[in-house]
Amino acid sequence: MFTEDAQELPRLFTEDTMSVARKSFLTKDPKVNPAGFTSKQLPDSRLFGDITGTSFPNTDGFNLSYLKPEATMSVVTTDEFNSPLIAGWYRGLGRVLAVCLEIDGKHTGQFGNWEKYGATLVTYTRWLLGKEEQPGYYLSLNQQGQEAIATIELDPNRPQKEATIPPEFVVVPPADGK
Repeated sequence: MFTEDAQELPRLFTEDTMSVARKSFLTKDPKVNPAGFTSKQLPDSRLFGDITGTSFPNTDGFNLSYLKPEATMSVVTTDEFNSPLIAGWYRGLGRVLAVCLEIDGKHTGQFGNWEKYGATLVTYTRWLLGKEEQPGYYLSLNQQGQEAIATIELDPNRPQKEATIPPEFVVVPPADGK
């Protein structure tokens, strides 16, 4: 914030303090939203694994947040905030997953009783671990100082259709050089 008037400083400090101190965990209000916060699963959810459908259960609370520019949103609230509930991105050679709703507790809401609750958490965890196994392929990655050595082993008994198509190996450098 900028000002040329010193008299404005107390107001600016107060405004800045209020923006930082604002409660970011929103909870349902029985008078305003008795069913909790509605949300939807986006088509990009498929990037995280075998997550089918676009329905996602209501939650009774979530951390209000905003999507990072490099992140992929999987689940978003349908209120005026359009806040990501689940989003993921790559960081260096790793993966990051932000889960902004309470997954087990007082504010879990319908999400905790959802028939796809366990399968959904397992799918996101598998994506986060980066251990998707492709039949007929084995990839190992070893870091040696500033270098990474990737080894791809192909099963000689893999299906004939796959045997004629060589695997594609893509190296993605860090976005910010870290």
